[in-house]
Amino acid sequence: MDLKAFTSAIAQISEEKGIPEAVVLETIETAIAAAYKKDYGKKGQIIRAKLDPETGALKLWQVKLVVDESMIKSEEPADSLASRDSQAGPPQSSRAGLGGEFDEEEDLTEAGEKKVRFNAENT
Repeated sequence: MDLKAFTSAIAQISEEKGIPEAVVLETIETAIAAAYKKDYGKKGQIIRAKLDPETGALKLWQVKLVVDESMIKSEEPADSLASRDSQAGPPQSSRAGLGGEFDEEEDLTEAGEKKVRFNAENT
């Protein structure tokens, strides 16, 4: 399929479904990124794609999450964790994401407030 036919197909789908061409193009970009990730990516990667319908240029990139030191959970020694768990009572529940990974983790702060941690790369 040449580029002219491709852009024509996007316009036709947009008109038939009554949705903006930008939404159709975004859906195609999402599908391309998912296909790339399936064949070449690794678990937990966030891949994005950008397709220029005028030139046919395709760009793929990986999104990375940059955090500062305050966002990193410190590692505690195993004996410290065991004593903390015995004092805290029953373990906090977590929701399992796809593939058994945990998307969210609930912890209690020293003041007893709930902290929810979320890792976007596990989705």
